[in-house]
Amino acid sequence: MTTEAAPKGQLMYLGLAVLVLLSGLCTIFASVVTAAQAWQEHAQARWPEVTGRVDCAPPSNVDRRALRSRQPQESSAGGDRYAARRTTNAEQYEAT
Repeated sequence: MTTEAAPKGQLMYLGLAVLVLLSGLCTIFASVVTAAQAWQEHAQARWPEVTGRVDCAPPSNVDRRALRSRQPQESSAGGDRYAARRTTNAEQYEAT
């Protein structure tokens, strides 16, 4: 018994059907994502708006050491492993 290969025309129609199915699924997915984003924007548009006024800008020569008043702390995850590096980095920062 010999088996015959499927005709070329049938394979082309099968391939075309698969492509149409995939492009339809992609279109549906894109439509759902677009609708979700539109709903988020619609919900966000109803948020209250608040306006603010800036009386003065901060000076350009801010004392950076005053902003960095806390000493480096050790985290429970890092322990002493990176303590020396943090101390060195803090000293280099204050030296600049």
